[in-house]
Amino acid sequence: MKTVTFNIRIESELRDAFNRAAAASHRSAAQVLRELIRHFVESAPQSKVKPQLSETKLHERRRAVDFVRANTEMEGFFTDDDFKTLEESYANGESEIEDFWQYIEKKIGHLRVKQDVAGQ
Repeated sequence: MKTVTFNIRIESELRDAFNRAAAASHRSAAQVLRELIRHFVESAPQSKVKPQLSETKLHERRRAVDFVRANTEMEGFFTDDDFKTLEESYANGESEIEDFWQYIEKKIGHLRVKQDVAGQ
């Protein structure tokens, strides 16, 4: 992941106290700031606030979705509308790969229930 510089203005006393506190916890000031920023973004009132993905990353996601779709169909399988919506959401940077696993686990669980009922 590409990193960028983030400059802020604070009082020198606050900066010095922050640097001492970071050093006392055996972490760099930059590491502590990154953790604080991540925590703030994840707990923001708009719970879906996520960092914007770069055009390169969005292109990679689109290619991955197209690859999976083509291979799935080549094997003779077709996905349902919910899965297609999830694919688009992932390609657009609105969801993560973990969302696919949750969806698949939900579907497999549903199939297991059907199989158990049919086997009885």
